[in-house]
Amino acid sequence: MAPIDHVIIIGAGWYGLAATKTYLEPQPSVSLTIIEADSGVGGTWSRSRVYPRLVVNQPSPMFEFSDLSMSEAVGLEEWSDITGDHMAEYLEKYSEKFGLLKYCRFNTKVVRIEREGATWLWKLSVRPTGQETAELEDLKCVKLIMATGHTSKPKLPENLDMSLYTGKVFHVKEIGQRYHELLRDGDVQNITVVGGNKSSFELAGMFGVEGKKVNWLIKDEGTGPGMIVKDRPNGKDHQMKNFTTRAVSGIAPTPWKADRWITRFLYSGKYWLCRWFITWFFKAAASKPLEMYNKPNRRLMKPLSDRYV
Repeated sequence: MAPIDHVIIIGAGWYGLAATKTYLEPQPSVSLTIIEADSGVGGTWSRSRVYPRLVVNQPSPMFEFSDLSMSEAVGLEEWSDITGDHMAEYLEKYSEKFGLLKYCRFNTKVVRIEREGATWLWKLSVRPTGQETAELEDLKCVKLIMATGHTSKPKLPENLDMSLYTGKVFHVKEIGQRYHELLRDGDVQNITVVGGNKSSFELAGMFGVEGKKVNWLIKDEGTGPGMIVKDRPNGKDHQMKNFTTRAVSGIAPTPWKADRWITRFLYSGKYWLCRWFITWFFKAAASKPLEMYNKPNRRLMKPLSDRYV
């Protein structure tokens, strides 16, 4: 008979780790297991998925848990860039500090989830990652927390005829493990990146810097990453340092402070002058970054402008 856990959490990324720590704090003796398909914690930022030149789009300390600072965990100063390696190390240090690793079952893929009859238990069928023919093992729990995120399942183009192509083909999810393979192989001189969003933007630039010829395929209607702006326009100060001042953040809408007088005043919709000011302010803030997309080679990467005006 399969052992029964009180809680099973699927995923050892940001949310899986936070859910585990939060659940264990009031009930440290509860029977809990984290199922993770990767070989370590971190999810999108695990050791197997980060690669050289990968940088988080927010500086330190804007990408951290409230109970462990980046400076304490990995020694980053305020407003420093956070590399992929920093991020992986930080999540590993977080797991070590709060004793989460002992609950992790790595290299295990969940194949099926179902209720078990009238018992209302959850039954999970799992097998070792990458071993598609391995025998399934059943795990049971009273409570199930899904923390798989939005990027756990690769999406590949459909109906591609690859019969005449003999080169390497893989999803961006594998780039952390295959990055050096592409650079070492002297026969790989041309790289085609399919898609116009954030990860394709990063890979096209990354391999271009490495001296490869990059063919970047974007669909006719374009619409690339949400918004690409220079992080340090003057070469020194990070833009987020200005965006997070009291003056700017004070007028930003937030559901957590909806009772503030300034939020009620600006966003109630009662006053035409406030509606005009808010529309003008955010349109002006977005107009400068959007100008960079007016050049011919950048137009297909332009975000849907109605999101910003």
